[in-house]
Formats: sequence, C-alpha cells, structure tokens
Amino acid sequence: MKKIYTYFVCAVVAQLCSTCICNAQTLDLKPAPAGVTVDGNAKEWGDNMSYTDTKTKISYTLANDKENLYLVVKTKDATQISSMLGAGISLSIDTKGRKKNTYIVTYPASLATTDQSRYVGMRPQMIKSNADNATKYGKIHAEGFKDVSEEPMPTLNPYAIQAAIGYDDASGYLVYEEAIPLAIFHAGDLLTKEWAFNIKLNPVQGKAKAAPPAKLDEGKKAGAKDAGRSAFEAQSNQTVGLEDITEEVDFWGKFTLAKTQ
Repeated sequence: MKKIYTYFVCAVVAQLCSTCICNAQTLDLKPAPAGVTVDGNAKEWGDNMSYTDTKTKISYTLANDKENLYLVVKTKDATQISSMLGAGISLSIDTKGRKKNTYIVTYPASLATTDQSRYVGMRPQMIKSNADNATKYGKIHAEGFKDVSEEPMPTLNPYAIQAAIGYDDASGYLVYEEAIPLAIFHAGDLLTKEWAFNIKLNPVQGKAKAAPPAKLDEGKKAGAKDAGRSAFEAQSNQTVGLEDITEEVDFWGKFTLAKTQ
C-alpha cells in the first residue's frame, strides 16, 4: 500500500509540474535589434524590457537573431541586484518545450564556497565597481552543451557565449546582457517549435554564525562560569558553513523563436 501511495503522489506532482509548464504563456520572440553589443548597456533594447513576470517582478527581454539567443534583465530592485552580482543568473533552456534544465548558462558563476554577503546592501559606487569587475573578470558556467566545456570560462571564450553587467549611475538600473549562439543547441528542425525556458536569480550565500553553546548550570563555580563565557565569546566569533541570505527566485515560460532573414 505504501509503495502504491508513493507512486500516486509522485504521479500527481509530475502531472502538476507538467500542467504548470503547459499552461505557461508562450512568448513570440521579436527579432533582436541590429548591431547588438553585449556590454551591459541596454541602449539597443530601449528604456523598457519586453516582459515582466508578474510573480517574481523580474523585467526581462528574450530575443533572437539568426545567430544568437539573447537575454536582458534590467532592475533597480536591491535584492535582485544582490543576486545578479553575487550569485548570478541561470538561464535554462529545453528545446523540446519540457520543464527540464537541459541547457544551463550561469553568469557570473561563483564557487560554492564563496561568501557572497558583501553583495547585500551595496551602495551605488560599490554596485558599479562590482558590475565592472563581473564584466572584466566574471566567469560563465555552461552545462548540457555537448560541444562546450563545463569548466568556468571567461566572457571571451571560443564558444562565443557572451555576458556582461553594467550599472547606470544616473538611473540606478543594473543591466544584465547575455548571448548564446543558437548553433550550440544543435536544435535543427526544432527551431520552429516551442522552447521552454527558466530564468533564475540564484540565492546569495553568506557564512552563518555558529550556534551558542549550552548555558552553564546554576551553582557552577565562578571560574567555570568565566571559562564558559570565554568559550561562548570565542565560538560566537566563528563561522560555520554557508547559508542562503536571499531567496532563490525563478520562473518558467515558453517561447517561439523570431523568424529572421
């Protein structure tokens, strides 16, 4: 009975996930503007992004030309800025329209052991400095592409995957730009079919404070209390592991590629 119940629950969850992606709005992508330069400046894309996800409030543009699929995200939201600079954005694609992370590109990619807490509560000058550093030194991590190394790569790489982040002091907007060559999807005849996508703002991670030791029992000698207090202060200044200090934010959708000449 337990096995049957477990199977039933799994089947229901799978059905709900499938329904969710099947009911997602399908975007008819517009052709990317001519002369796109992936530099963290949204001038080619205009003042407003093409789409805003109503639940996550992420404003973005997806577009394509004959060669590339483009993602642009533009925000003034402090938490979104922290995630974009500290933990990066992951764009997942499935060329068969399934809710499946078949191809994933993350930028800027960060080591799992990196304390990213400095990206929370940044002042404007620090946002600009971190954006500039991400564009110059940030790494791109790609998964699932059979012709692409899964080792973190610089923004200038032999696979022509491009990414950049820029900050506009005057407007206070952070702009994320990314271009992925369509050729590396090996989609072939699927270029005319619906693709599924997921945009994820990864959670910023920081070091967690160690839990305080148990209190000493009443009646202990003063010397023992002093020793316990010293141990407590020493342990309180230590850190253990990493924990999420912002929430992971993501959403799924579908699109059909724009027809380009």
